[in-house]
Amino acid sequence: MNQKQRKHAPVVELIRPSARALCETAFLKAPQKTIGMRVDGLAQILQLSAVTSGSQVLVIDGTSGLISGAVAERMAGNGLLLAGTVSQWQPEQGIFQWFNLPKAHEDVITWFHATPMIEPPAPAPARAEENPARPPAVPLSELTEEQLAEREKRLAEKQVAYERREASREAKRLETLSLEAKLDSGMDSLIVCLSCGPMEAFWAMLPKLRFGCPFVIYCDFMEPLSEGLHQLKMKHCAVRLHLQETWFREYQVLPERTHPVMSTSATCGYILSGVYIDASSTRNNQEAVKLQASKKRKVEDNAAAAEEPDAKKECGDNA
Repeated sequence: MNQKQRKHAPVVELIRPSARALCETAFLKAPQKTIGMRVDGLAQILQLSAVTSGSQVLVIDGTSGLISGAVAERMAGNGLLLAGTVSQWQPEQGIFQWFNLPKAHEDVITWFHATPMIEPPAPAPARAEENPARPPAVPLSELTEEQLAEREKRLAEKQVAYERREASREAKRLETLSLEAKLDSGMDSLIVCLSCGPMEAFWAMLPKLRFGCPFVIYCDFMEPLSEGLHQLKMKHCAVRLHLQETWFREYQVLPERTHPVMSTSATCGYILSGVYIDASSTRNNQEAVKLQASKKRKVEDNAAAAEEPDAKKECGDNA
């Protein structure tokens, strides 16, 4: 009986949600939601971005909330996390809800839609002036009581709708001003995890990062990251640049022997990381180094020219 029960009876094990457990679950069940991110890639992103308690982090999240939840879990309710999304999913619908974070951890998160900041909307075309022929207005004195009541009702409904629109616009304006103030204060770390257009989002958010702070870009394709690496080198605005591909394999460890697991995924994406610096100061330092080298070379040339007559004079005396 016990043998049958162990074989056929279902067993449910409750696991406390964590970034590692949720990343492994999402990778096995729905990898398309997290851009194929594996647990080793997530660990690399958190380590390279230097996220700690009290940090101010800017995240452009295309992983349905996985990277935002992992960063919030690591911050432990201290600091500021600006999580931008490029799709229409809500935090209550993505993987973020699986973290089951306490309220103190969620209070440090500010969600916003990042698409207007990455791709500013084009100005609306000017509409042609229309002057449709309207029927002549009926004087109020000729309206019946029912028509007057209906008119007053329509005016009241229009006024309520207008007030709601104005209140919504004012709330959005205040929310935008608050977000811009937080972004202008300077971020300690920048994380971009997107499958389409990661470099466009990176260049749009890079001015919000403080000098000397790290950035990490994750994508499941290498081409946009290689182009971004070339641009960063040409602009001289970053140091410690690394483009890497994480690879992970499990090993079965037995007494006096080990064996690798052969059925494993080949890759989990590519990571471009670096440290943002001031390009103008770097250019000035390079010019100063070149000027100092030219002065040193000129002094050496003058010294060599002064030694030549003395050498010729010694040769003449010996002759």
